[in-house]
Amino acid sequence: MYSLRPHYVTNDFSGTELCDSQRMYRMKSIYGSGSASTQMDSSKMPILERQELLISNIEEQIKRVDQLLVQGNDDKMPKCSAKGSAGTSAASNVQRMKISWPADIAYPHDIVIYAHPDRLPATPWALQKTIGDAVLIRTHCHSSYQGRLPTDVLNDNENANRSKGVKLIFTIIFKCVKDCEMMVDPISQIHITGEANLLRYVTRMFPLFKSLSVFQETLCDQYTDLICTSLISGKSKDKQNALKSINVLLGKQNLIICEMVTAADFALHAALEKCELSLPSNVQKWQKHVAEAF
Repeated sequence: MYSLRPHYVTNDFSGTELCDSQRMYRMKSIYGSGSASTQMDSSKMPILERQELLISNIEEQIKRVDQLLVQGNDDKMPKCSAKGSAGTSAASNVQRMKISWPADIAYPHDIVIYAHPDRLPATPWALQKTIGDAVLIRTHCHSSYQGRLPTDVLNDNENANRSKGVKLIFTIIFKCVKDCEMMVDPISQIHITGEANLLRYVTRMFPLFKSLSVFQETLCDQYTDLICTSLISGKSKDKQNALKSINVLLGKQNLIICEMVTAADFALHAALEKCELSLPSNVQKWQKHVAEAF
């Protein structure tokens, strides 16, 4: 019907541009030179310098605390033997193993173990021979077991009513299980499987050995597992391979972990008490070295 001119003027193809009065507003450019973008605001320099100084001081304090902790652990923990059994250093004095009975435990402390008669754990009888009358062993037969009962197992049922001086009771129940199972609290605990875990429980519940560093404790657990699974419960080939590994280790040091007797040494002692094996030379030297302890 009719045409209207637009109320604004746009750029046309002739290259004409809008004048300042025709622009709505001005906008400052957000782009700058490369050198300007890398420059830091001088007003912020004191805060940043103070922050860097505080961070450096904190890092120095953390390093200092770490050094003090390492130095304290080195003073408390036994030093690993640097020379082998054939070295010129004198052998460490090995004292007989004794249990420090905690005062916050109700005695006698009873540990129930399910075990197959053909795969009995070695720890209870080894502890009884080492500690003496403070350890009591009782054996029973589960109603579900119909197999052959061992005739050469040392049983202490005749002294079952003895309470004076008894601190630790092992109640071993013959049952068809693949590996020994430990039970301390039937209400709030599930079965703990494996002799290595049984030994760990006893040695940590009743401090048999001195504390080790984290690295030494890890090595102790590793060799305890090797000895319990291969020497005590393993087949003939597994036993020979484990003995070779331990023999190589004992060729470099007197004891398995360090200059102090540990749970790994006791595990090896218990394994050799149970199994009749042909021992290599370094293991024989170790056996003579720990004779006073066990």
